Amino acid sequence: MFDPSIRVNEIQLGSQVKRLSLGNTLTPSVSMLPSFAGNRNVNWSSADPAVASVDPVTGRVKGSGVGSTTITATAADGGGATASYTIDVIEGPAAHYTFDGNLKNANSLFGAGTITGNHIDSAGGTVTFASGVSDQAAVFDGNSGVRLPNGLISGNNYSVSIWVNPAQLTTYTPAFFGAKDGNNWVSLVPQGSAGNQTMVWSGSSWYDAPTGMSIPAGEWTHLAFTVEKGSIRVYVNGAAKFAGTNFPDVFSAAGAIFGLAVNWWDTPFKGMMDDMRVYDGALSPAAVAGLAGISQP
Repeated sequence: MFDPSIRVNEIQLGSQVKRLSLGNTLTPSVSMLPSFAGNRNVNWSSADPAVASVDPVTGRVKGSGVGSTTITATAADGGGATASYTIDVIEGPAAHYTFDGNLKNANSLFGAGTITGNHIDSAGGTVTFASGVSDQAAVFDGNSGVRLPNGLISGNNYSVSIWVNPAQLTTYTPAFFGAKDGNNWVSLVPQGSAGNQTMVWSGSSWYDAPTGMSIPAGEWTHLAFTVEKGSIRVYVNGAAKFAGTNFPDVFSAAGAIFGLAVNWWDTPFKGMMDDMRVYDGALSPAAVAGLAGISQP
């Protein structure tokens, strides 16, 4: 499990230690190197290019693996003076939908969501925006959904995090839904069939991951689940409520589809959603608690 310490695209330029989300870039400038002031003839190198590579001329750093490495700048015409900087490369979300007035992904790995009607493959529908947990949130009218990019999750190691505020609770209604086809799917439902519990479930293997509780209508709740090679954990407000094994591998096959608030069959979600994130890999419990706004030792 990994523990993302910052959001994607957040880079700490002003300190000795820089953090960089995997796949993003950081361009050091000569102004960061006081001993080289006025001297732009600098050669750059990385101690571990597998973690972060660097262009030897421009100093453009790109995260290529998770871990830490040292980026060194050497003044070619300054008597060989050097300055070194530690770069920490972390996992950022593969998708981050903030819903701040639009359905755009906050990073460039996947595209924006598109509005659907009352099923994941139907036209029409309306999604508006209102005040949410963080800035704005998406408002679903109970007859609409959002289709997310195909292939949003690929493999059997991933995490889904979202804030939900249901205006009403209806059985089987999905907050998040992903499917290879009509028989192989994963659904995060505020109210499931097992005693109206909030849960993650999957067909056609019919795997239930109930939380032992039902989240309230009219309030914001943070929901998340992580899958790591068949081991699943489901969280409510940062607390683990279910842990199990042998969860179906639905997304290793190419072409899976994804959506919010709708699937092919059930009553669409009515209410609000905010700050929806998908990660490649299983988040640690502390990371999930962090996303829920709860600090843990």
